[in-house]
Amino acid sequence: RLRGLSIHTESSLPTKFTTQSFIQLGETFREEVAKRKDFRKECVFSIDPSTAKDLDDALHVRKVDEDVYEVGVHIADVSYFVQAGSALDEVASQRATSVYLV
Repeated sequence: RLRGLSIHTESSLPTKFTTQSFIQLGETFREEVAKRKDFRKECVFSIDPSTAKDLDDALHVRKVDEDVYEVGVHIADVSYFVQAGSALDEVASQRATSVYLV
């Protein structure tokens, strides 16, 4: 973890987010939580391989009845939350790429 922070610092990667981007992120989160089923209390686990650079695919399994199990498939789409021209889009465009500190 410290090595990743060191690489981040040495690379001069952007570390700041604007106040407006944090406000927008909070608003978007509250709106989405109100519209979606909340799985935060479920045991959701990544199905991405150990070599993955991003963890955006997951499953959950829950016993519903004696012989019945629910299997949930969770696929993240970060671009859904970032609207073109928004404060978050501005912050993201300053980064211009994904950076993996491995």
